[in-house]
Amino acid sequence: MNTCDYPDCSSGGAFRAPKSRERLDEHYWFCLDHVREYNKSWNFFVDMSGDQIEEFQRADVTGHRPTWRLGLNASAENSGHIQDELGILHAAGLSGRYNETEHDLRPLPPEQRDALAELDLPPLASLDVIKSRYKELAKKYHPDLNNGDASLEEKFKAVGKAYNYLLTCGYV
Repeated sequence: MNTCDYPDCSSGGAFRAPKSRERLDEHYWFCLDHVREYNKSWNFFVDMSGDQIEEFQRADVTGHRPTWRLGLNASAENSGHIQDELGILHAAGLSGRYNETEHDLRPLPPEQRDALAELDLPPLASLDVIKSRYKELAKKYHPDLNNGDASLEEKFKAVGKAYNYLLTCGYV
C-alpha cells in the first residue's frame, strides 16, 4: 500500500488522483481526507476557453479518434470508393462506388443483387452504367476474342444473362 502523497501526512494512500490533464496516467496517492480535498480543487478544464472545452467534449464522443462519414474509409474519403481487400462486399453484391442518395439503402431482391454482382456493380447502378459495364464485360469475355476458352465463354453467358435480367425485371 502506498503512503499519502500529501505533505506531512503519513496515512495510507489508498486513493489515486491524476497529476495533471496532460499526464492522466500518472497519479498521486492520497488518504481519504486528502483525496476529497484534492478533488474539490481539481479542474480538468482549467486554462481552457469555452470553445476549447466544447471541442474537447465533441472529440470525446469518439474517444479523440479520427472519424469519417459512414460508408467511406479515411484513404478513400474524397474518391467515394470503398476498399474491399477481402472481397466481402463484392461477394454480397455491394462492391463498387458509394453513392449517397436516400434510395442507396433500398432493399433489392436476391436475384437483382446477384445480377448486379455478376456485372460487378453497386446496388444503385443506373441504366447507363449497367449498359456500359455490360459492353465492357461482353468484349472482355467474348469467345471470338479469347480463342474459344470455355471458362471465359461461361462467364460471357453469365454476364449476358445478368444484363438481360436487369433489363427485364424493372430494376431501373
